[in-house]
Amino acid sequence: MPEFDTERIKEQLFAAIQNVCPDVFRTYPPTFARLPCASFYEISEKPYVYSDDGVYLVEYVFSVDAWAAADAECEETARAADSALLAAGFERLDGADARFTQGYSYGATERLRGIRHKNMRYRIIV
Repeated sequence: MPEFDTERIKEQLFAAIQNVCPDVFRTYPPTFARLPCASFYEISEKPYVYSDDGVYLVEYVFSVDAWAAADAECEETARAADSALLAAGFERLDGADARFTQGYSYGATERLRGIRHKNMRYRIIV
């Protein structure tokens, strides 16, 4: 397990999941032209433990999303990301399936009809 650095935590999360599928984005995917893909973003960063000198440990919570055209592909991408993050030392907080059954307008031109989506949250204390 790598030693985590508060200055580089996002890069370290990206390094852990960069090989789970062809495209991994640091924010919401800019396009869904190539599936499966994954994305992540920071939900929170807050002091966890204080010492006499100030903050000693920081808690980070990240959202990690798997996107695919089929349920099995979405689950496979989510499992691969989950395995990689657990092996790297992240703790899974929860996960949920979501499906755009009614279509969802992304920008002015794209429709996400039928895209499978799984959202997972992870935390790490550094």
